[in-house]
Formats: sequence, structure tokens, C-alpha cells
Amino acid sequence: MPNQTLNRAFAGVVIATAAFFGGMTATAITPAPPVEQQQPPQQEEQQFEVYGTIRWVDKAKWAALNDAGHRSHNIAKVELFNNRVRVHFPKCADKVGYLNVTPDEQFTAAGVRVGSSVGLCYADVFFYMGTSQTPVNPSLLTRKNANVWIDGRFDVAPVKGH
Repeated sequence: MPNQTLNRAFAGVVIATAAFFGGMTATAITPAPPVEQQQPPQQEEQQFEVYGTIRWVDKAKWAALNDAGHRSHNIAKVELFNNRVRVHFPKCADKVGYLNVTPDEQFTAAGVRVGSSVGLCYADVFFYMGTSQTPVNPSLLTRKNANVWIDGRFDVAPVKGH
């Protein structure tokens, strides 16, 4: 035990000397916090985008355009229902970021409004005329070259171990 008493006395002299020369008050020495091992950086969620133009092709079909003037991305299939058009993605998301649907000038001039209900694997696009709250059957929207633009971003959780 005499060594512990000597060590405490020495520590007191060091603190008092530092306080005298440094113009500070004496305080107890606290040990430095233990050095933590660095954790590998957390992987950020990955994202995928969906964008393109969908158009009425015939009375039984809507499609994503891929031609000289249009390119669709991550639109796997477009399916027609009697009250909406369903746009399928090639993969499912874990979280929806956003999805915008916008009618072009042809539909806007005809008084067509659009809105969407977005899921993790597809989005449903609904069409309305004027102020009506009842969806229009998309097969009845036959305005030539009228389009709906789609633009969205979705999160996909990273694969563990990568």
C-alpha cells in the first residue's frame, strides 16, 4: 500500500504544478475513454427509379413507350383495368420514395386529371374527367397521342453481407 500512497502524492504534485504554471484550477485526472473499434460503415439504402410515358394503344391496351422519342425505365408491364391502369415495376421496393403522374397537354386540354395509388411492386394510375370523383375507364380515353408521364424513386434495402 505504500506505493499507492506515493503515487497519489506524486499525482497531486503534478496537478498542483500544472495548475500553478497554467493558471488553471486543480482538477481530478480522469482516464481517457477506451478506444472503440471502428464499425464498418453502414450501407445506405439503394434506390431505383421508375420513369417513362404510358399511352393508350388500342381499346384493350395501354403501353409504356419505347421509341425514337421516348424511353421508359423500370416499367415492366402496363395492365388495363376498368377503372385504372396498373404500371408494374420489374422488382419490388421496400419503401416508396415518391411517384408523380402527369397528364400531357392533350389530356389536359380534354379535361383529364390523373392521380396514383402507389404500392411496392406497382402503381395504379386513375383518370378523372372535370370535377368528377369517379374514375373513368381508361379504355374510353382515346385521344390520339395523349400521354401520361411517370416519374418516381423507391428504396430497396441493401443485401446483407455486401
